[in-house]
Amino acid sequence: MENATQSSSESARVAMDPQVVFSRREVGGETTFIAHHTALGKYFNLGAEEYHLVSLLDGNRSVTEILEQL
Repeated sequence: MENATQSSSESARVAMDPQVVFSRREVGGETTFIAHHTALGKYFNLGAEEYHLVSLLDGNRSVTEILEQL
């Protein structure tokens, strides 16, 4: 049963909440990203690596495919 669950989660498509809006910032020569969840009014700071991961969460890729691209 564990393998079935693992297989199912690896093939699941993952998407970022569409209510999260991203903006890019340059601070001191470093690129950072601000994620704003418009419905909750919350903000999150992301580095380039975190933003790259989030950008892969488009609903078209499986967990396995995302991990392969990291």
